[in-house]
Amino acid sequence: MKISAALIMKNEEDNLSRLLKSLQGKFDEIVVVDTGSEDRSIEIAKSFGCKVFQKEWNGFADARNFAIQKCSGDWIWHFDADFELEESEFEKFRKVVEYLKEYDKNCTLEAIFVKVKNYGLDGTIKGISSQAFIHRNKNTIRWIGNIHEELLAKSSHDFNIYVNHFGYSKSNVQIQKAYRNLELIKKDLDLFQKDKRKYFIKLFYLFQTIDILATHDTEMLKDVDLYLKEFKQLKEKFKDERQMHFFIYYAHVYIADILRILKKYDEGLQFCREALDTSPIYPDIYIAKARILEENNQINESVDTYLNFLVEVEEYEKYNFNRNGQMVVIDNYSQVNLIIEKIAKSLGNDEILIKVNNLWKSKRSKFAGLILAFYYYFRNHKKLYKHLDKLYKKYNEDERVLQCLLLIYEKIDQKRAYIIAKRLHGLNNKNLVANRFLGLYYKQHDAYEQALLYLNNVLLINEDITVISLYIDVLKKAGFGKEAVKLEKHLKELKNFPFRR
Repeated sequence: MKISAALIMKNEEDNLSRLLKSLQGKFDEIVVVDTGSEDRSIEIAKSFGCKVFQKEWNGFADARNFAIQKCSGDWIWHFDADFELEESEFEKFRKVVEYLKEYDKNCTLEAIFVKVKNYGLDGTIKGISSQAFIHRNKNTIRWIGNIHEELLAKSSHDFNIYVNHFGYSKSNVQIQKAYRNLELIKKDLDLFQKDKRKYFIKLFYLFQTIDILATHDTEMLKDVDLYLKEFKQLKEKFKDERQMHFFIYYAHVYIADILRILKKYDEGLQFCREALDTSPIYPDIYIAKARILEENNQINESVDTYLNFLVEVEEYEKYNFNRNGQMVVIDNYSQVNLIIEKIAKSLGNDEILIKVNNLWKSKRSKFAGLILAFYYYFRNHKKLYKHLDKLYKKYNEDERVLQCLLLIYEKIDQKRAYIIAKRLHGLNNKNLVANRFLGLYYKQHDAYEQALLYLNNVLLINEDITVISLYIDVLKKAGFGKEAVKLEKHLKELKNFPFRR
């Protein structure tokens, strides 16, 4: 059975090699549709043996449908240029195809969902989304929508197949894509005027995008009242449909935050209350509420609400991890460590400190435990070491706990920090905190080649250039003097280059 990989791209030279290396040797063909690249993207694609076609840009669905026309495989797997496919995940897919070939001879299953691990530059997964990126090559299957496009297929299934996604790891990239997405979403709102279900979902994406942009550009807020009116009307139409609850709930999260930016605090809190009455409950609404309270100088209430967020996250984790042990949905999951430190620094309030202590003693809550760890560290408390030991014994398989422990131990006990860093790196070799610590640790112990391995990760995976001077020094001491001189020269040239703002 022939398998095609399909890719649409524009100006993706920074991402393309990573993806194509991960696809090489797995697919019978790689079809690339370029929509107007002005960089080396086409050259890179051809160097990997891809079949490259050019198409005028007319939205994502149009480009993907054009790619389908150029594919000759029995199955087509769609990728974005900032994806990466691991060998183990392709093997899962191959076994699924073999199974379907044997037991689905009538081809009743038409599409397969792919889960997308969205990585941040710190090497941790910020969230997991899902999309039907794999389908049979049938002329009845097509994509619709300019943005957040949807695959139209009669039947689909989720086999827990994953890809890595690095496209939103940089905040400036997220902003650039949000501006692009906003125009495409507005086109879709016009396109789906008569289909109220699709229109309502596009409104959800509109609020999500406006929330991203409004902090940087208040011009985004000028038509919000009009969209809010439409949202309120349509919400009543769909509020009893279970499959729409996610869109209704998260629209409330984004709208509440938009109202915070507009300083309409009472209205924002009303949306928070409405979200808490919506099922199912996701913890993110507590972040929107806490930020409103914080800006409105209700500090104690804000800290308590941040704590409620952590309590709900921990409860959510127990029931909503997928089979690979990753959280499926929580927008603010990446903010947990910052929130833990924020609460720890503000624990002058006896009532909240008692609440945190009770959560740790009665439930052994890991987040309560971490709040106390930072609280003891900030105050040089005598209980610190004993408490850290308890956390490590109970949660030594938890990446988040290990990362927080490493941040504390690297300041108070280098030997213990090394043990934790190695364990953390074993769980996730992309973790910035582990890579940076181990690179510095081996450099301090004159193990320069080992230091280079970890500093390479910091630069190439985490893109943290704050270690560049350290990296050059380690290169020289490891016997790579010529490479170090070349890098120094290159950096000097970059410094003098008149970058366009």
